[in-house]
Amino acid sequence: MMMMTAMLAEISSLRDRLDTHEALAKRGAAIIPETVEVYSPTAEERALRERRRDAMLSRVFRILLEELEEAKAAISTAELETVLAEDGEMLSEQERRNT
Repeated sequence: MMMMTAMLAEISSLRDRLDTHEALAKRGAAIIPETVEVYSPTAEERALRERRRDAMLSRVFRILLEELEEAKAAISTAELETVLAEDGEMLSEQERRNT
């Protein structure tokens, strides 16, 4: 779940940068690193980005929640706890490696 959340954050950031490039191109501005970095979206553009981000999060997390419900129905509580514990151990191991 943590990896999925991190990936969503990266995708959202990339989508915002793409929006910035499109807005600059629409205005006829030079698309160079400096103009991209200092660009400030309008209130309307910020609202659109937020709606898009919220929709993406809703879609992805709805799917994950549905999968969790299916998994709960398919396996016993003890088996589910074992799987979740193993996932937690794997995440802890990855976090230790990253530090």
